[in-house]
Amino acid sequence: MRVCPTEAIRVRNRVATINESRCIDCGKCVSVCTTGARTGVTDTIAIVQNMQFKYKIALPSPVLYSQFGKDVLPNDILNALVRVGFDEAYDVAYICELYNQLIKHYLSQRPHAELTLSSMCPVVVRLIQFKFPHLLPLLFPMESSRGLAAMHVKKQRARELGLREEEIQATYITPCPAKMIAINQPQCKQKSYLDAAISLADVYGPLLKALGSKNAAEKKLHRSGGIGISFGMIGGEIRGLDPETSLAVDGIFNVIEVLEDIEDEKLTGIQYLELRACTGGCIGGLFTVENQYLARNKIVRLIRKFGKESRVSLEDLEQFLESESLYCDIRLQSNSIEMLDRDPQTALQKIKEREDILKILPGIDCGACGAPSCKSFAEDVVLQQATIDECLVRKARALAS
Repeated sequence: MRVCPTEAIRVRNRVATINESRCIDCGKCVSVCTTGARTGVTDTIAIVQNMQFKYKIALPSPVLYSQFGKDVLPNDILNALVRVGFDEAYDVAYICELYNQLIKHYLSQRPHAELTLSSMCPVVVRLIQFKFPHLLPLLFPMESSRGLAAMHVKKQRARELGLREEEIQATYITPCPAKMIAINQPQCKQKSYLDAAISLADVYGPLLKALGSKNAAEKKLHRSGGIGISFGMIGGEIRGLDPETSLAVDGIFNVIEVLEDIEDEKLTGIQYLELRACTGGCIGGLFTVENQYLARNKIVRLIRKFGKESRVSLEDLEQFLESESLYCDIRLQSNSIEMLDRDPQTALQKIKEREDILKILPGIDCGACGAPSCKSFAEDVVLQQATIDECLVRKARALAS
């Protein structure tokens, strides 16, 4: 109950329920639930293979490169994805590298501008919508690297193969369930260029088998250097940016603390802030298989092998900079969990009622009422989802006196 950063969980009559309007899909409840009552949901390989597309492309998160032994290289993994059943496997890490250059270019156009917040992590974007709506204008206004990769490869293959973009399937191999939610509920574009998402854990077994059947005719599919590969761990997105004016923060509660500092104007001198809900970055995602510390070690080795310099071609960078599809066409709206009613006047009245109820509660956040805090319990009472008599501590004190 207390593990939820937005206090979306309630336990009443020994049954846990989730207020979906508060849920930001961070996966914290899934990671601690011992009964498996809550799980992360994505497409399966079978579902993706049965979708009616003429050409199917796998787009793996750079995290995938960190999940196998030290002798398994990115090109091995990309070719193994083709053997699993895709027509092509595209190196998303290369677009991550290009994304890093796009951030640099964006910041260079605004040298004296205020802080820019990363919009890569869909959990963090939803968190800002819900708890820090005043910070929404600070979000980086471009499509995510995974979205750009899908857009780029679809347009390119449509021209080369004589297909319509709608006939080409782009499937993301994801380390967390939030990326699936972002496909169904886009945060930047009206419609996602990604068509499906498969859990990294789901594809791991078939990939492991396919890696064992490596052949001499494998194609050169891997293009990225260390910068793109490093996007799988915290600090990857700001690699190559000015270390004095960029900062990386991981872990949902650490992210909340930093966002609170921004609201209180305590964070100064930072131009770009990388934010990841999962500890360690995406290598700490719910669907990863490898221990995150071993995964980080693998990424460090890959950075050493493929170099710290960008491999992005000037032609690719110029092409993306000229693209009208680069920027978001959705203006994210506040979905503040502090608003207790859609009508502003009614909401203010309910906030006052909540504060009045909070004053007569014990303030110890014991959770015996089934809510994670006294404030959330007071809110439940105002919304008529609980009664004041369900506060057991207050009832016990009344009986004692």
